[in-house]
Order: sequence, then C-alpha cells, then structure tokens
Amino acid sequence: MTPKEGDLKVYHYINVDFRPVKSFERKVKSIEEARAVLNLLADYDLFLGDLIESNAQGLLVYEAGEWSDWMDEFGYTINESQDAWADLEVLDSEPKA
Repeated sequence: MTPKEGDLKVYHYINVDFRPVKSFERKVKSIEEARAVLNLLADYDLFLGDLIESNAQGLLVYEAGEWSDWMDEFGYTINESQDAWADLEVLDSEPKA
C-alpha cells in the first residue's frame, strides 16, 4: 500500500548478541498509539536484558514523498518529546514549597 501524506509508522531495530535482528516497522494511527507501541517495545527490550546489545526506535512521518523523523511543534523527536513530558509530570507531582 502506498503511504499517504501524514501517515505515521514506528520503527524498532535491535542487535542481539552483536547480530542485527529483523527490523520492526508498524503503521500507527496517532502519536498516542506510537508512544504506546514504542513503550511496549522498550519494555520487551528490558525483559530480554543482556541479550540486547543496542537498539534504536522512533516515529516516522510521510511527508513530501518520503519518510522522515516525526518532530513535535518544538522540534523534538518522539523519544525526546516523551522525556520532556515525563520531566514535566515529575515536576507537577513534586510538593510545592
């Protein structure tokens, strides 16, 4: 199926025991779904533990006829954006002086 402008897909690449494993790519319908899928894949990598030598994951958007890294309105990738939101949630949950 030919991608359409604005389509999203997550990717996840891992090396197990110094060998690349078949990459994982999956179309998603929203940023929220992408975050859920990426978090699940990250949890699975943690479950595999020392078997994982390295990994890379992220969200791509189809624009101008090609796939490129998705970025939010502040120029953050999905991983950077998740980290920024997590930091804000920690700040919001800290007791006010």
